[in-house]
Amino acid sequence: RTDLPRGTFIGVYLGEVLSYEESEQRELVYEAAGAEDFYSMALSGVVVDATRKGGRVRFTNHSCAANCVTQMWTVRGRCVPALFTVCNVPGGTELTLDYAYDSQSGSKAPQRCR
Repeated sequence: RTDLPRGTFIGVYLGEVLSYEESEQRELVYEAAGAEDFYSMALSGVVVDATRKGGRVRFTNHSCAANCVTQMWTVRGRCVPALFTVCNVPGGTELTLDYAYDSQSGSKAPQRCR
């Protein structure tokens, strides 16, 4: 448990790259199988599904007072979301992102953080 200064690289959001249509079909499969949690991130034109294949960044929870942000990188011609701290984060503090949608209701409408 180490203090993380502002701007610290945490990792990249890894997973299977799907079209929006494939992602919607995949969510139906997960729901039919009784899965309660999905791990996905929408990018420019695609969705990265980290539910079955992904790294530790997929477990970053939502917060309206997020201490991390994603930056889009291009790696070998592909868009890759990378997670960085936006403030100094004391060791042992949960890392969070503003998902910009309501993860509790499942609504993809913008989250209204105040």
